[in-house]
Order: sequence, then C-alpha cells, then structure tokens
Amino acid sequence: MPSNHSQFMGFFVVFAILVLTLRVRIHRVLKNVCILFVVTLTLTVCYSRTELGFHTVDQVVAGLIFGALFGLIWFVFAHWFLFPKYPMIVRSFFGQLLLLRDGTNVDDVVAFEHQAYFKASASSTYIHSILCSQV
Repeated sequence: MPSNHSQFMGFFVVFAILVLTLRVRIHRVLKNVCILFVVTLTLTVCYSRTELGFHTVDQVVAGLIFGALFGLIWFVFAHWFLFPKYPMIVRSFFGQLLLLRDGTNVDDVVAFEHQAYFKASASSTYIHSILCSQV
C-alpha cells in the first residue's frame, strides 16, 4: 500500500513547482526559495515515513510517484481547461455566489490587496466620521 503522506506530498510538490514556474510572477530568488522549501518539506515527510517505521522505502517511492503523476495531470487539466475559463466562472451565478475574484492579471497580488484595503479603510473611516458627527 503506497504511503498517503508521500502521495500527497508528491502531488503538492509537482503542482507547486509547476504553478510557481509557469503561472506565478514573483522575483526569481523568491521563486527559487519557495521551490527549495517545498522540495525540502517533501523530502522530510517522505524520510519521516520510513524513519518512523510506518512504510517501507518502496511504499514511499510508490506514493511519491503516484502523487506526482496526479499532480502533473491536475496541473495540465487546470492550465489548459480551468485557467482560461476562469473569467467566465467568476462571472457565473455560482462564481458571484461564492464571491470569486479574478486576479490573474494582477502582477503583485499582495501589493494590490494592500492598496485596496488601505483605500477601503480610509474611505470607511471618512464615512464613519460623517455618520458619528450627525448623531
């Protein structure tokens, strides 16, 4: 029986590396640090499964390969089918019901969110002061 932990980590490491290399627009050094972290975490989990005696090396390797294969399949499906249709999904009834947002064209999501929250908090403070002054 393949290790479920190594199967999940195989899926995660392949999907994360593919997303980081092909979809995410961040500085190369930060991207490499993230990839190194994900690979190190995967190797640590796989090592711990054999070191703690829960699985044999063959079971861990089988789980890792199985998970990596499914991570690759899911990325290909998402990259070629879901990502191009995402703007349509966001505009759909369920997309609006779930409050989905399309940030695929935003270069720096963290900076964008920071600026949006700053503007919202500044305007809500202004509105709050107007409402409190009328009471």
